[in-house]
Amino acid sequence: GIESLRIGGSLYKVVPLHAKCVPLMNARVDGKPVEPIAWTFERADGGKSFYTSLGHEKEFEQECFVRLLENAIQWGLNH
Repeated sequence: GIESLRIGGSLYKVVPLHAKCVPLMNARVDGKPVEPIAWTFERADGGKSFYTSLGHEKEFEQECFVRLLENAIQWGLNH
């Protein structure tokens, strides 16, 4: 199921993402449009990138955020 993450910091404006980016997570600040906060990107040469604008100390206290990071590392390592 979908879990909620309590964001401890602010939200960056990043839209529009490159067409080959795969958004994994979105967030919204009241009264503002939805923004992606985590995504992946695979280059034509096989290189992989994971990005998240999260990282406030309060986010590291949440299991779902730590799991997101662990999964991103495993994906990047091709496991």
